[in-house]
Amino acid sequence: MTTRCYLVTGAGGFIGGAVSRALLARGDQVHALTRPDRNAPAGCIALPVAAYRPEVLRAIVLREPIDAIVHCAAYGVVPDERDPAQMTTVNVDCSLALVDLAHTSGIPRFVMAGSSAEYADHAVPPFNPSQPLQTIRPYGASKAQATQSCLARAEALGVQLLVLRLYNVFGPGEAAHRLLPSLVRGLREGRGVDLSLGTQTRDFIPVSLVVEAFLAALDPPQPLPQHIIDICSGEGTTVRQFALAVAREMQTAESMLRFGTLPLRPDDLHEVRGDPTAMHEILGLSARFSLDEAITLAVQHRA
Repeated sequence: MTTRCYLVTGAGGFIGGAVSRALLARGDQVHALTRPDRNAPAGCIALPVAAYRPEVLRAIVLREPIDAIVHCAAYGVVPDERDPAQMTTVNVDCSLALVDLAHTSGIPRFVMAGSSAEYADHAVPPFNPSQPLQTIRPYGASKAQATQSCLARAEALGVQLLVLRLYNVFGPGEAAHRLLPSLVRGLREGRGVDLSLGTQTRDFIPVSLVVEAFLAALDPPQPLPQHIIDICSGEGTTVRQFALAVAREMQTAESMLRFGTLPLRPDDLHEVRGDPTAMHEILGLSARFSLDEAITLAVQHRA
């Protein structure tokens, strides 16, 4: 099998790290673009950047041919990243700079991590790329702008771009502030977990499905057009159901989940759920998986 070489941004994060490890496991080479405070998975060729800024990315000198760029870096995914200007710089301007890098360096393929947050509040589940896009919430709006701008730039420059819009990903490697790690930590320490009523419906997907999607996008059975693909299950699970499943896996009392002690955020969407049709038809991936088994794996990883 021919060894391929990939440039992965955000390789020190949840999604970028998982994709990097999968590429390394199959024998590929990974040039990992990371911030100084993040470590890329062992085995990567580290390319630390002082900051994600367009001029920094455009100045990158690649020492060998790259088969594809995998763009997972983003600003706004952790609670303290709330500067709207920085969201535009990183999520939009830096993404465009990477499309330019792909063009000037002769890199034929570009796969970018999008987000279900790109859909407008009034979009109707199941979401798909024909639905209206977010224009009000800074993170979702910046990601939506990045998708549209990068598709146009890639089309003009002849770079093949696929945007994978990811839904509620969970699994090994999640940051501590996210839902599943917070549940595991509170239940394991015996102090319980304060939660909202948990009536919000989400499209939870294991990180293993996301990795499959990236690998399929990088090695499609046939050339693919510029496309946006929702990576989702199509199934809705309430936050309450998800939390109860974690408690069952950890064999802890449901009473440790204190539903209703936190208010529902006024801007929290009631339902976020995608349409996996394109994922199946274009990437050949099934949306069927066992949520309980995926939760078991995630919980065991945090043992």
